[in-house]
Amino acid sequence: MRAIGKIFTGIVIGYILAIILGSIILQGALFQQGADMIGVGTWGMYYFVGGFIASCVLMCFPGARKRVSLIGLYAVAVIIVGSIALNSHVTDIMGTGSGSDEISERFASNVREMGYLMSQLAFWATPALVTFIYACLYYAQVTSRTDESRAAQP
Repeated sequence: MRAIGKIFTGIVIGYILAIILGSIILQGALFQQGADMIGVGTWGMYYFVGGFIASCVLMCFPGARKRVSLIGLYAVAVIIVGSIALNSHVTDIMGTGSGSDEISERFASNVREMGYLMSQLAFWATPALVTFIYACLYYAQVTSRTDESRAAQP
């Protein structure tokens, strides 16, 4: 009976891990397609990944450890950029709309362009903003330690 319980538990855990891994892979593919749609090249991807790595390294230092949640902005940026590709896929499947009036077409075009603008902003501003905040937190920690050590010296 224990063996059946272990087999069932393994199957359930496998399904849960498959769903999580599949969601991560889907979001990564959508992010890559969305980045292509907003015109990000290879160097732009290097910038984004490099900013993420720099933020992770700076997050490990003492001054920035209290703001670990800022790294979540990268996940938000990935979702925003990926939503552009998802929107493109949904409109390809569902069609552009039910009506052909000019006002609804113009509204849909404006919303789509605002989405592109937000994706550009999220893609390019997130690495700069998060890395800058972590660097400032680390610098503030280092300067406060230096000031304390100078004050302690006779």
